[in-house]
Amino acid sequence: MKSYRHRAHGFTLLEMLVVLSIISMLMGLGVGVYLRITANLTPSLAIGRIKTLLRQARNTALREASPSVVTVDVKEQTVLATASRTVAYWHCEDGEGAFGRNLSPVRGAFVAGGRIGNALKIEEGGYADAGTGPELDVREGLSIEAYVKPDSVRAQTIARKGEAYVFGITGDGYLTAHLSLAGGSREELVAEKGAIPDDRWSRVGVLYNRVVLALYVDGREVARKEVTRRLEPEPTATFTIGAKSGTFVGLVDEVRVREILASEAVHMPQELQLVGGGDSIVVFDAAGGLDPEWHAGPVKIPMKLALGGEARQVSVSVLGTVE
Repeated sequence: MKSYRHRAHGFTLLEMLVVLSIISMLMGLGVGVYLRITANLTPSLAIGRIKTLLRQARNTALREASPSVVTVDVKEQTVLATASRTVAYWHCEDGEGAFGRNLSPVRGAFVAGGRIGNALKIEEGGYADAGTGPELDVREGLSIEAYVKPDSVRAQTIARKGEAYVFGITGDGYLTAHLSLAGGSREELVAEKGAIPDDRWSRVGVLYNRVVLALYVDGREVARKEVTRRLEPEPTATFTIGAKSGTFVGLVDEVRVREILASEAVHMPQELQLVGGGDSIVVFDAAGGLDPEWHAGPVKIPMKLALGGEARQVSVSVLGTVE
């Protein structure tokens, strides 16, 4: 009878070393691929969120038939969308305003030639009174915009509602805003750049949305600070363009007051950075396009990868298309 010796199956030391070498090579390749995917994934998601935020802002403008604002903060590395509704608007062609809120000129305020048609001409000691109303007693936030052409550089009030909110120009020609907040505190912001000239029209604005208080000149942010508390209304105070004391002296046109409805922010990841040189504000008008009062052409939001510095960009066409 033949006997058979069965060979025990296994690996030699050489075979094991070869296998371990192959596994190490594959693991090295796998980790490299994984790191490249991870490095690209977070920036891609951030860019996607920015595009979504812009599209939501545009859709809100269309749905509410009122402008939506998106601010780009390079310093804080955030993109913030703010929806709003217009509660008062004066073209200053005459004393009539939108939503039945008319102006009553008081002492030295009258209609004169303006940037668009007519404007409100305010002389020393003059102002225009728009009365009171719950729609002007906002709590969550507001924005005020206007075209101004001051007669001279001096401390002057563009618009105010008692002490609830005051929007004006400092003696050095810079924008300033004062807010009364819940709990009895007050907040003040003064710009240190973007001085208002006295020889041409400037588009000025203040925005507060319980995230930031910001000032704008001709579509460019000139000052901001973090503020999160609710506004404290002053129902008995009237809204005025100009003021009884320290009034604006010069021409004012296209004054709009908006109530802030909601805000949403995208915080940039470390792998992707917002860079300067682009637009700091994106304003969608009620038709869903870029507001021509703020934008002369398409908007660009430039970014770069932290690793390697590769440039990225989100753009918005004049029709409001986000790419």
